[in-house]
Amino acid sequence: MLEQIYKKGKTYDEAAKIAAKKLKLYEGTIRAMCTRNIGLTSKQFRKLLDDKEKIKTLIIEKFPDYEDTIKEALS
Repeated sequence: MLEQIYKKGKTYDEAAKIAAKKLKLYEGTIRAMCTRNIGLTSKQFRKLLDDKEKIKTLIIEKFPDYEDTIKEALS
């Protein structure tokens, strides 16, 4: 989802729809996955989207085994 936002210029809502369709899940499920897994509320997550480096650091801290993938997706 973040790749859609940062690389393709999609809004949070657009990116959630795209991810939901691609993964055959509900949009609410996608939104929950983006926030609960990193311990943020939706409001906090949306605000954090304005700071790409900060969100990248937070996600890498939560999922260090995927650091290379995260960096590639958010470069």
